[in-house]
Amino acid sequence: MKKIVIMAGGLAVLTAAYLGQLLAQTPATPPAQTRVAFVNIVTVFQNYTKASTYKQEMEALLKPIKDKGERLKAEIMKWQQDLQNDPKVYGDPTKREQYEQGILKNKRDLEDLGREAQRLVGKKNEEQVVQLYKEVNEAVKRHAQQQGFHIVLAYGENQKSGADPLNFANISRKVQGMEMGGAIVPMYMADGLDISMAVADSLNRTLVQAGYQKQ
Repeated sequence: MKKIVIMAGGLAVLTAAYLGQLLAQTPATPPAQTRVAFVNIVTVFQNYTKASTYKQEMEALLKPIKDKGERLKAEIMKWQQDLQNDPKVYGDPTKREQYEQGILKNKRDLEDLGREAQRLVGKKNEEQVVQLYKEVNEAVKRHAQQQGFHIVLAYGENQKSGADPLNFANISRKVQGMEMGGAIVPMYMADGLDISMAVADSLNRTLVQAGYQKQ
């Protein structure tokens, strides 16, 4: 089934690096000392109320499709096992053909479910991703200007799962991103330079001031 990007999950979420911009300076008068900060885009979306609400809406919308997909995949797995291990099935040409046809039908149904999911939430998900990114972009810029940062670099690191950030899978993901030229990977960050929670807090305060109600 084709995946739908859901923000703040594990959504996902935006994996492209956000290159910060020189703020409150002109090219003709560069700062004597450049102040750099970092923002973990995953942390921001995990703690931004609107992103969490969007994620929950998408999950609720996709739940019937997901449940049906899990049932179809479970049937495929059972039928495949029976074809290999149950003599009453693999020893009976009629039953074997029935099981094989059932597996084929379920695989086609899974493909149809993927298209249905894309049709159901594709456009809405795209609009939400763009809207959330614009809001985060503005919040980062606002915080940087207030605190005197000249450049803000973004990275993506899921820090809620408790997984070792230096395990092979995570390191491989980072290295591949850097090799492709589309990732900022902080190797060391001094205290006070990660502004992720400050940005998320700023976004949530703006929601409260605007009277935003969680659906």
